[in-house]
Amino acid sequence: MKKFFALALALAMTVSLAACGGGSTPPASASGSAGSAAPSGDGDKVYKVAMICDSNISDGGWGAACYNAMETAAADLGWETNYADSVAQSDYANSMTGFCDMGYDMIFLPGNQYSDATVQVAKDYPDIAFAVLNGATTLPTDNITSILPDADQIGYMAGALAGLMSKTNVLGFIGGMEIDTTKAKLAGFEKAAKAINPDITVLSAYAGSFNDVAKGMELANGMISQKADVFFGDASAVDSGARQAIDAANGSGEIAIFDIG
Repeated sequence: MKKFFALALALAMTVSLAACGGGSTPPASASGSAGSAAPSGDGDKVYKVAMICDSNISDGGWGAACYNAMETAAADLGWETNYADSVAQSDYANSMTGFCDMGYDMIFLPGNQYSDATVQVAKDYPDIAFAVLNGATTLPTDNITSILPDADQIGYMAGALAGLMSKTNVLGFIGGMEIDTTKAKLAGFEKAAKAINPDITVLSAYAGSFNDVAKGMELANGMISQKADVFFGDASAVDSGARQAIDAANGSGEIAIFDIG
């Protein structure tokens, strides 16, 4: 258990500073060297850490931030890393199992949506550590650690900033899926914005996905048409689509539109 805690803590500290259809087999070509740092852990052992991601590690959002955090921790601590991105929900468990069978010491799951598959796989691999970002604190097995940032505080900080910035008194929030942490961020965002300015209206929508860039553009354009001038998102690649819409609107509109990353 000390190994599980040490691995998860090292990753959690880095993830906290960095900020969610594909094949079931982890791509061997998609591996990265951990760098030349001295190995951490037991003796000369070099720990191997893999990440499963349903979005793309180059999405400019949640997927990229989590991947970069893993790589930073790996470089500091001498880990070897690998990843599988654009993984369909039906393949979460298969991808995790593939890495477990390849001898990885920890599997990093950057989102609450992986919880059910993680519980399923972790029972069969009690000697492997699993770290779920935004996972519930009640995840049942001893080898699963939840890395849980304070979603309420994140929402409050973004909402207070947006309330101070808005010129139109209309804000936009785009979520990926209606998971508890995203809903908490939205609630905090709206409450803080209205505490700053009671006249604020918050428009919100969920994409039903974390990787639908086109849906992000569609939702943002709809809110822009209703005069939203400050956005906050919790939707990974969907956020990238929203930012594309914001960039286009800033090229042609009279009001500057901002996005809080």
